[in-house]
Amino acid sequence: MLLMSRSVARGANVKMGMRHLSSQEAKAPAIALHPFTVEGEPLDANQPSPAGDLFAVIAHSGTQYKVTPDDTIVVDKMSGVDIGDQIVLDEVLLVGSKKTTLVGRPLVTGSKVLASVEEIAKDKKLITFKTRRRKASKSTRGFRREITVLRIEDIVVTDDDHKAII
Repeated sequence: MLLMSRSVARGANVKMGMRHLSSQEAKAPAIALHPFTVEGEPLDANQPSPAGDLFAVIAHSGTQYKVTPDDTIVVDKMSGVDIGDQIVLDEVLLVGSKKTTLVGRPLVTGSKVLASVEEIAKDKKLITFKTRRRKASKSTRGFRREITVLRIEDIVVTDDDHKAII
């Protein structure tokens, strides 16, 4: 195996500097080298993940969210809902697991995400400060958007073709 020297990698105007790797370096596992130490054990594909195997990408009010069961997401204010209500989000763009992924064109048919309303509140204040140079004119305005906090209860795939894959 051959490696380029650092000066060539930076684009310096020098001849191509090459060096041969020792037998120990050549036998090293193909792991990305980085300056940080890697601690812990690698993930086992057979062990269930704490968040569950299923995830989905949903669209709500012009924004896409990647969700798993028991996630909490903050969305723009939803009208006509109250705290504790169960809602169905049926704009599912993608459903995936460790084994496979279903991509909708544009939506995955027969799939939906069940959620419950946790909180209806206002977001933190966003300050808008405008000044005009050399005019001694300033304006400060605050804005707080209304939000709804949703807890994802479950991801449901009802289409038999898709259910067998996931």
